[in-house]
Amino acid sequence: MSDPLGQSQVIPYLKGLSAKGHEITILSCEKRDRFETQKDELVELFRNNNIKWSHCFYKRSTPVFAPMRNVSRLKKLAKDVTANNSYDIVHCRSYLAALIGLGLKSKYGMKFIFDMRGFWVDERAEGGIWNIKNPLYRYIYKYFKRKEKSFLLEADHIISLTHKAAETMQQWPFLQAKNPAMTVIPCCVDLRHFNGADIFRAKTRAELGFTEDDIILSYIGSVGTWYLLDEMLNFYKRMLKKFSSKFLFITPEPENIIFDAAKRLGVDIENIIVKSSTYDKMPEMISVSDLSILFIKPVFSKTASSPTKLGEILGMGVPIIYNANIGDSDMQFDGVPFCIKVEAFSETDYDSAVNKIDAVLDSSQQEVINLAAKYFSLDQGIESYNKVYEGLMKLNTTTT
Repeated sequence: MSDPLGQSQVIPYLKGLSAKGHEITILSCEKRDRFETQKDELVELFRNNNIKWSHCFYKRSTPVFAPMRNVSRLKKLAKDVTANNSYDIVHCRSYLAALIGLGLKSKYGMKFIFDMRGFWVDERAEGGIWNIKNPLYRYIYKYFKRKEKSFLLEADHIISLTHKAAETMQQWPFLQAKNPAMTVIPCCVDLRHFNGADIFRAKTRAELGFTEDDIILSYIGSVGTWYLLDEMLNFYKRMLKKFSSKFLFITPEPENIIFDAAKRLGVDIENIIVKSSTYDKMPEMISVSDLSILFIKPVFSKTASSPTKLGEILGMGVPIIYNANIGDSDMQFDGVPFCIKVEAFSETDYDSAVNKIDAVLDSSQQEVINLAAKYFSLDQGIESYNKVYEGLMKLNTTTT
């Protein structure tokens, strides 16, 4: 809960669900350094929202064994918590949590929600985290594919981030026979937090050394694995041929990673600015953007991906440049004038996209915000989860 993802993609939903009357206990694994700096604030937040919180500490180890060691700690924590409480639902966020949740369903008869957060097993392989040519990783991959099948078959409700992934799973023969209950809930954002670009823009631009006339292309988040730094820099290289502009990276990555890649690709680093930001300050940082870009590796597992940054960027009224075949983006954005799609990573496709920028810069900010509200509203996400809970129990329930 002390990680940025927990604060953007877990806590806001649970606050909303608690307000609807659900009694919630969070079990989490925390990195000790982050926990120590944020524990008082988190404890107060949960107390104010009538949410119980039990945690263990994440232990770093070898890539193969660390996740399972942490699962063991969470499993013990779950055993201790359930020994003293009666829960109706176990809501598991992703695969490792589901290893524990499925056992709780078997032992205590809880309803089991598999909130899968994407095709995690295939992500590990396609992202090169698990090299399945290695016999050990190939065994791990096959083990978790078997577990994935069990989670899907045993789930009382499945949450998918995308319609595309839901449609794919519905074609799998072992699921067709069961026809399980499934709800699509993308990564939503708090549009009360991600708003007010006009309030922040001038002040933040001045602080960053930009003028109001500068055209700012931004990128938000980590780079590497899925997020294609070279391709985004090559796009910017083509953009510079038509637009005098700056490229702002809002990222936790060390700036030398960005600068070294830019130098290798022949992009002048004088035009590149690298800054980090906390979750609280993200709206201010995004507000300086005229456009924001995200290129993601277009592989099978990414059909199940819903990048959180999409809602955050659009919520701030900033148009996007994105690549094809990622999650539901094609369905959501095709034909939308302020969303520029790059079909392939080629100079021809980059130039075609760059030629659309003039028109996009004149887009209505409110229309961009309306698109965020249509697909990524936190309020809609909370209500979708609430319907899942109530559909399982037919009344407000006690949840872990």
